[in-house]
Amino acid sequence: FSEKGIVASLTIVNNELRYDFMIEPHAHFQCTRCGVLIDIPMKNDLFLVETIDKHRVEEIQLTFKGVCSSCLKK
Repeated sequence: FSEKGIVASLTIVNNELRYDFMIEPHAHFQCTRCGVLIDIPMKNDLFLVETIDKHRVEEIQLTFKGVCSSCLKK
C-alpha cells in the first residue's frame, strides 16, 4: 500500500513502523503516557522543501511528544 501511495509508512520510535492513511503533509503528536499517535494538520512551507544545502530531501517527519488531553484528565 505504501508503494502505491495509499498509505505512508513512518517510524516514530526506534524501529516501530506505523502506517498512516493521511498522506498529505502533516505532523504527529505522540503521548508519552498512553502512546497514542494523533495526526496534526499543518500548513507550513517546511513540508515543501526539496533540498537543504544541496542535499535532496526524500522524507520529512515532524513529531511532537507530550501528554495527550485524555491523559491530562486522568
